[in-house]
Amino acid sequence: MKQEGILYNRIKDELETKDIKQIWLTERLGLNFRAVNMYETYAVQPPIPILYKSEEILNVEVSDLLNKKENLTDLNGRKRD
Repeated sequence: MKQEGILYNRIKDELETKDIKQIWLTERLGLNFRAVNMYETYAVQPPIPILYKSEEILNVEVSDLLNKKENLTDLNGRKRD
């Protein structure tokens, strides 16, 4: 579950927007279902190489897979510049 004040990726949002199933992305990334599920549920953040591979697969910019700058907060929930 996404929590306020925590940095998160937008992989799940992109999949929903494009009506793509998680298993489809899992197969193309060459990862197991659990790994991608952990990225989607914000349990862990994907490594940079996975973000770039996701960029190619989903046809989006890496920056679009991350929070926009105006939404960034630190782990204590404080707004970042």
